[in-house]
Amino acid sequence: MGQLENNLKNKYERTLTKYQRLWRCNSGTAWGGKLVKNGKSNILTCLRKILLWPVGTPDSIGFDSIIITPEMVGKRVAVFIGTEIKTGKQQLNPDQIRWRDKILIPMGAIHREVRDGEVIQSGFF
Repeated sequence: MGQLENNLKNKYERTLTKYQRLWRCNSGTAWGGKLVKNGKSNILTCLRKILLWPVGTPDSIGFDSIIITPEMVGKRVAVFIGTEIKTGKQQLNPDQIRWRDKILIPMGAIHREVRDGEVIQSGFF
């Protein structure tokens, strides 16, 4: 994102209400690994490919919490869903719990925890 786009994004984000959330959504592919200094250069070793959001994904994603009006009854409305995958004895960590309890559920989103074939859903319904 260029500087002009970044300035516009920052200006737009300042107009959001307390019922709206946006997060930067990078798309494409990146590379990670171990950074090794080699004189004045840096070399990335132990490379691993990092897949980001699919190409074409919007610059920002998020949600706008709305109140369903009589005109909307029977129509489809997209609702943001956050899903955590857990196996065995894995539990939600404090950051994941905070995300669920302080952001997703109060905004009307759905939070799903999928563990070993069982779906535990909270929020919205």
